Amino acid sequence: MLHKTFASEGFSEDELIYDLTIPNREVRSFYRQTIRLWIQKTVGSQRLRDLLDSLTQADWKRFGKRLEEMVLSVLSYHDTAGDAPEQVYHAFVLGLLTHLSDRYIVRSNRESGYGRYDVLMIPRQLDESGFVFEFKKIDRPDEKTVKEAMQSALQQIKVKQYAVELQAQGVKRIWGIGVVVDGKQVWVETVQL
Repeated sequence: MLHKTFASEGFSEDELIYDLTIPNREVRSFYRQTIRLWIQKTVGSQRLRDLLDSLTQADWKRFGKRLEEMVLSVLSYHDTAGDAPEQVYHAFVLGLLTHLSDRYIVRSNRESGYGRYDVLMIPRQLDESGFVFEFKKIDRPDEKTVKEAMQSALQQIKVKQYAVELQAQGVKRIWGIGVVVDGKQVWVETVQL
């Protein structure tokens, strides 16, 4: 029996676009291992550890700085160009977060509350913080500034109640993380939920 590995398809600017799914655990494991090796080669283990430590310790200034450094050293201008650069950042950060899979269940693009979050991190130990990520590009002309895009990202996390799944699991400390992107520039702000 043939299994589909794409969830949907459509057109954008005359290009066929597919939303892909990972068909089974073996393929998921392969992707995780491949992403880990690629990240270790391009980013470096110590820089990655520092980024992930700053996240789990809620050191937001350091987290934003480390993320910006990684973006500058790994991503190309061509990666972040186009209509949906936030999807590139989403996938990049998701790849980085797989290194925390022993401490967190990391989910992407699932429904929670009144919408679909970008990334959700459920701690395996309930005394650790949970995290909800929302990625936004500066959408000109609607959101002309970083501040407006960031307000939109953080407001979306709150209004759409993306933290409901974490709250239902008994997580006490929950952080909403807005990540705003414009080309290779990236900004991070948070709100405690």
